[in-house]
Amino acid sequence: MKSTELDLANTSPSDQKIAIALFGGDGSVQDTYTTTLPAKAQLVSRIEGLFPSIPPGFSGYAVAAGRQTLSASSFQWTNTTVTGIAAQAINDVSLSATSLYAPQLGGSNIFNNLAAFVI
Repeated sequence: MKSTELDLANTSPSDQKIAIALFGGDGSVQDTYTTTLPAKAQLVSRIEGLFPSIPPGFSGYAVAAGRQTLSASSFQWTNTTVTGIAAQAINDVSLSATSLYAPQLGGSNIFNNLAAFVI
């Protein structure tokens, strides 16, 4: 069985709303999860804990977004292996062409920083 753990940390001094969108392999939105993450707090959860309706063997990706700086990492688990992506700050300064993360233009209802996770 395969599972992905998402680890997000709010590194800012104030609470922030975060949203995690789950996409299928075809790019269609399967589900969304939103929460308010307190200042200096973290969210650690396996993908099936955030999205209990996904079927076993689901393949796709998740995108986490917030309006302030986040730190993100993930682990992929199988019966015999674990692989991880080290924590990286997600902000306008840390983004590059080879990065896993991509910026999104800000606006009153749009998140400024994104992190993508392969599931």
